[in-house]
Amino acid sequence: MGQPLNKVQKGIYAEYLADRESTLYNIPLFEELLEGIDVGRLESAIRKAVSVHPGLSSRFHVDDNGEIVQEPNDDIDLQYIDTEEFDVGGLIEPFDLGKGTCRFRIIRTKTARYLFMDIHHIVADGTSIRILARAIGDAYDGRPLTQEKCIPDTKEETAYDWAFHDSVFGTVEAASIPLRDVYSDKPAKAFRWTEFETDAERMRRFYKDNGFSRTAFLATAFGYALECMDPRGRAYFGLVQSGRIEDTSDAVASLAHTIPFTVSFDNASIKDAMRESQRIIEGCRQHDVAMSDFCARYGLSTEAVFAYQKDIRDIEMISGHDSSPRILSEYLSPAPEKIRFELCNKDDGFALTVTYRTDYYTEGMIDSLISIFIRVVNAVSVEARFEDIDITDQASALQLDSFNDTDLDKDLSKTPVEAIEEMMSDRKDSVAVVFKDVSLTYGDLDDISGRIASYVSSKGIGCDAFVPVLVNRS
Repeated sequence: MGQPLNKVQKGIYAEYLADRESTLYNIPLFEELLEGIDVGRLESAIRKAVSVHPGLSSRFHVDDNGEIVQEPNDDIDLQYIDTEEFDVGGLIEPFDLGKGTCRFRIIRTKTARYLFMDIHHIVADGTSIRILARAIGDAYDGRPLTQEKCIPDTKEETAYDWAFHDSVFGTVEAASIPLRDVYSDKPAKAFRWTEFETDAERMRRFYKDNGFSRTAFLATAFGYALECMDPRGRAYFGLVQSGRIEDTSDAVASLAHTIPFTVSFDNASIKDAMRESQRIIEGCRQHDVAMSDFCARYGLSTEAVFAYQKDIRDIEMISGHDSSPRILSEYLSPAPEKIRFELCNKDDGFALTVTYRTDYYTEGMIDSLISIFIRVVNAVSVEARFEDIDITDQASALQLDSFNDTDLDKDLSKTPVEAIEEMMSDRKDSVAVVFKDVSLTYGDLDDISGRIASYVSSKGIGCDAFVPVLVNRS
């Protein structure tokens, strides 16, 4: 008998039906197997690990009552590939959820061996991958596995209570997000990755002593970074939550979900803003709503997403082997959000992975956002108010100073028009203006301005005449 889907799964399945060729919800991992690993023993370990987590290998279909249900799939898709060379990205394919939700490939070449795993997000999340990797390692080393004690039950759905969300989000009219500086109709994405150190003990004392979580601390810092990039709106974004409680801590399931988050920095101290962030996070957890329904109610779109995932990328599969799987996010379909910050613990600081849409932003724009975020994280436990934080790094300060270096030798024998014409003639093929997907060179501008001047002259308009110009407001 099939099991009904939880709220997170229903949302994922709806998006799957909308685009069956998308790999957006794949979770692919790839690892080079070090010398000494027995691939036959590894295959057996994978099968044992999957068997103790019954929700991992599943099929999804519509039952006789018209409900989408999940049922076990005993046919694990595990294959060997013997090849001379291969394309890692080519291993990632869309899932047919009517047939299966996970696949494993053991790849053998003349010089190396590799393991590729791909799990659909409808049955697993980031925490699940760590649990599965640990189970494979335990089975490989001969340690007993515990049958998963909890497959999360679906709570009976009731009508949303919107009172809390109305009180928090009802006045959010526009969301702060960096101003778009690329205009393209072809969705594409890129990644920026960096590590940075913090005073971990000072940070821990700051949020512990003042009554808010590390998630609230980091989410507030991200919100302030967004607002610095565009102060016209209010910081609003999607905040990823693990969705786990004690009974589901070891479950391989799709429990992580996104809640709406906003924070205001008007006349508030850093501590007060972060306490308010904690209140909003707890309220959104308690009054959970589907993000699609939330966005429809308030007319907001989730352009940015923030996820603090603790040690999510610290995945060790087989003990004694200094290697860990690599998550192949760069090969997946572009996500609808324009910016995604994923933060996890790294030694005495953090590792930050930023995914961004290159049809919206340049690398420089994203680097500026990253720089501000890091400076805010390191400063909020020191300063009293956000406006006291210096968000300008040394390179930006030097660039700003250079803008004041405007001394030039001027040829006063030339009129301004003659000087402009000379400058344009020297740069005829250089780009002068860019708007969306249209760019004009200085030669183009010279030609256009000449034709406009001829037209104006033909209407009898000459020197010292006023010419009204009608343009859209900017």
